[in-house]
Amino acid sequence: MHLLPHVKLQLIIMKDTTPISIRNTSSVVFSKTANTTDTGKYGCLVRWNSVSQTVRKQVTVAVPVSIPTLMSTPIGGNVVKDGSLDLSCAVLGGSYPITFKFYQDTSEIPLHQITLNATTAVHHIVSVKNGHSGKYSCEVSNSADQITRTKKSPYVTITVRVPVSNPTIKCSSLKDVYKTGEWVILLCQSTNGTVPITYSLFSNKRLIYSISRSDREPAAFKVLLNETKDGGEYKCKAENEIPNLSKYSNGINITIKVPVSKPLIYPLLNSTKVKLGETVTLHCVTSTGTLPITYTLYRNQSSLQSATTMQAIPAGFNITVDSVEHSGVYSCKAENQISSERSNGLSFRILRGGFVWWIYIIIVLISLMIIGPAIIHCKQWCKNNEGIIQEDESSKPIQRGPLQHNQGSLKKKADSDRNHEGDYTNIMSYQGNEDDSESDCEADYTNVTSKKAASADSDTSSDETNHVLYTQLDLAALQNNSTPQPQGPTIYASIALDKLR
Repeated sequence: MHLLPHVKLQLIIMKDTTPISIRNTSSVVFSKTANTTDTGKYGCLVRWNSVSQTVRKQVTVAVPVSIPTLMSTPIGGNVVKDGSLDLSCAVLGGSYPITFKFYQDTSEIPLHQITLNATTAVHHIVSVKNGHSGKYSCEVSNSADQITRTKKSPYVTITVRVPVSNPTIKCSSLKDVYKTGEWVILLCQSTNGTVPITYSLFSNKRLIYSISRSDREPAAFKVLLNETKDGGEYKCKAENEIPNLSKYSNGINITIKVPVSKPLIYPLLNSTKVKLGETVTLHCVTSTGTLPITYTLYRNQSSLQSATTMQAIPAGFNITVDSVEHSGVYSCKAENQISSERSNGLSFRILRGGFVWWIYIIIVLISLMIIGPAIIHCKQWCKNNEGIIQEDESSKPIQRGPLQHNQGSLKKKADSDRNHEGDYTNIMSYQGNEDDSESDCEADYTNVTSKKAASADSDTSSDETNHVLYTQLDLAALQNNSTPQPQGPTIYASIALDKLR
């Protein structure tokens, strides 16, 4: 356009409604390096006095998209099954509009596609399943100078993890009561959950140790039960790589009991000497063992009595020794819920010779004191008539009684020991015979013969100073008050008289 020289014009270049260059000249030029923010409507305003005129034109600055970045939420690529997953695709620059596409693995069909006048797009998966595990990428594109340019992001690996289910815990054996010193194997298993799974064993809320398994097999925990405090409630915990989703099992109770030790059996007074008819108390006790403990008393192999104690005290058994058979071998057995032990044997010694024998001894002493003078007189008379008796015996057969028999033997023994002092006395009771006319003793009488212990050449003594006085007494005659008895063998009792002193 040609203007007169005296005419002055004002030229204004605007972007949208904002002036970006003003000149009072007949021409104006505006230039800059274009970027995406320079896109818009540009105009040129010409003003002369009160007259103005504007020319406008749309200017679009085309910027190719940059390489996109794909990100996942939750961060780290580990996603819980049935949880949600967000995939975000973003570019640093690019002319609008930008088209976003999401792909899984090597599939050519996009999971999601959207065109936005924005630099970021999000693909939202509401409920994640096992099939959503894999590699993901996104693709962005726009147009500049009528040319479409496309960029693709690096892969992001998404792993769908299954949370562990509540584990179960059980003993490898069927029992739940163990004794000290035993091993117990506890099995812990979670049927669901992405491997590897880490199992941890707890005893009374105290961690024992942990085991990690990359398969579906249960974790086996081997525990030594040293003391009773090792018993109680046991639990296990299962967890995988999903944070804050560990699960605990129910508790299992393990009871630990102490086996009984070998029991000790002993009499109350610590004496094994008893008399017939005496009652003895036997005690049976074990030093260790979980209560209650049952004690059983045995004689030989036969059980006699049983007693159960709820305290750590001995069990007492009363035994009456009525016969020699009751002096057998006594033992006891201690047992509780998990073990039993048998004691050593204990035997009684029966004391013989009770008060009955002392009665016989007293009777003998009293008899000697009463009939002693009569015995001496009778002895002297028998010696004076010894020749007459022998002459009568040779003239006719006479039935000999016990006294005559004994007198013959005593006479022979007296001849052999004539030079020795007497140290024992034979006392014999003789019953007269009605047919014996030569007998002058009508009543029973007792013959006393005193002899001294044999000399050094005798078989019965080795020490001349060791004198023992014995008495032989017809007990049958004494017990029946010297009543005439039928003819038969005479019963004698030998009593050490000097021992009684």
